[in-house]
Amino acid sequence: MNSLKPRQFPDIPFASKMIDIRKHISAKQPIPDLPLISLKVLETIGNPASTMDDLAAVIKASPSVTAKLLSIANSSFFSRKGEVTTLNSAISILGQKAVASIALSVSIIEGMAQDEARQEISTYWERSLFHAVAAKMLAERVGLKDPEEAFVAGLLSDISYIFLFRTFHEQYQALMDPHLGETERLRLEKELFGMTHPEMSCVLLAHYKIPDRLLKAIAAHHTESAALGSQEADIEKFCRVAYSAAHVTHLFYQGVRGARGIKASIEDALGLPANEMDRMLADIGGRVKELSTFFGFEAEKFPAYFDILERANEELLAINLEYEELLQKLKEEKETNERLTKKLEETNRKLLEFAIKDPLTGAYNRRFLNEVLDKKMADARRYLHHLAVVVADIDYFKKINDSFGHDAGDHVLKAVVAIIGSSLRTGDVLARTGGEEFLLVMQVSDAAAAMLVAERVRAKIEQSPISLPDGRQIRITLSLGVALFQPQQQSRDQLIKAADNGLYEAKHAGRNQVRLWQAAPLAATR
Repeated sequence: MNSLKPRQFPDIPFASKMIDIRKHISAKQPIPDLPLISLKVLETIGNPASTMDDLAAVIKASPSVTAKLLSIANSSFFSRKGEVTTLNSAISILGQKAVASIALSVSIIEGMAQDEARQEISTYWERSLFHAVAAKMLAERVGLKDPEEAFVAGLLSDISYIFLFRTFHEQYQALMDPHLGETERLRLEKELFGMTHPEMSCVLLAHYKIPDRLLKAIAAHHTESAALGSQEADIEKFCRVAYSAAHVTHLFYQGVRGARGIKASIEDALGLPANEMDRMLADIGGRVKELSTFFGFEAEKFPAYFDILERANEELLAINLEYEELLQKLKEEKETNERLTKKLEETNRKLLEFAIKDPLTGAYNRRFLNEVLDKKMADARRYLHHLAVVVADIDYFKKINDSFGHDAGDHVLKAVVAIIGSSLRTGDVLARTGGEEFLLVMQVSDAAAAMLVAERVRAKIEQSPISLPDGRQIRITLSLGVALFQPQQQSRDQLIKAADNGLYEAKHAGRNQVRLWQAAPLAATR
């Protein structure tokens, strides 16, 4: 291991040698000054033979903990149906691990009420509560069979910080330096103690015989590699939830600018659609605030959460501006910046989607189409590929709006994009370029192949009646114009104009047809 030089972090107290954390944890009570009820709850969680009655008996020894736990069980975040009036009911509904974990948290918070370090540990526990809520909400969305188990993992993930605060206060204060980034903090923990705080939490909780399944999730909450490769798919999903919940917590506490790409990476890791994440991020602050009152946090000291969606849009705008600058540099340093642009497009694909797609249909917009077409034309010139453009227009679309209303018209537009999209190949690009007009860019072997794709799209639209939300059905048709790219003759606008002229011929010939434009441009316009 490379030694971390004190001059890099002048305020950090380095020990003469690495501190043996396992030796300290092997003591009978590794976290000093825990309330007696907290210790008994930990022992109950770790005892596989403990029953619901055993846990209830431990908690009932503290009427205040009992009252708060019942309040939490009756909150909208946990309550399933009906009022929870007894500890046994709460344990039956929430599960032994969740009830024990909540009781542990409440008892520790109560125990520090007169402690001079109350604010320090309260801040830690508040963040752990946020982590727990995020874990439970994510677990529900990905279908984990026991979401309350995820709540427990989130609540206990950073319990090592209580141990460090009580046992190695000087080093703890240095680690909490706000100027340290998360990666640097983890590296410094490894340097000082030989393990990171998630690993330390696992060693502490293993001392109390916490189940291995929970320990795996806790170990994974800061290390992506630890969340992967589990032999059991359910445990791997559990670990991914713990890792993603920690990132959601970081997103809210550190801000979007400090956690670029977090939202997109969570969606990828858990396979969640963007709208699911948006709903969760919009809802999570209220959920945590509700539970915080039961845990005894003072409302005015609870973080004022920003509007995550608005901030994400601000971040998107900044990234888009960055993207535009890179496109400009592409003209000057094409070879180098092509690599950078490709990497940027890949890492920011989901964030850029809002800027490059038509909000109604999900097809690409005209701005993005122009960028793609310019690149494909350059490639066609360089590598002598055949490139075709197809312009498609819904026949008599105005009659649909007049007869069925504009909502029905919007529904038809979305259905047309879905039908055309199902007919396309990898690499084909579909964009909405006007009210009811669409443009398709594709690499083909020759003009006949382009006509074949266009005819397949036309036939599929004709044969696919569209069902409206009110049950009525509409049959529609498309007229399509096809143009093949001529490398030495055509600019982007000329190529699109040629396909547009083919569309004009298809309309003029009676609609619901495909026409290949090969002659000189028509004098007339549609």
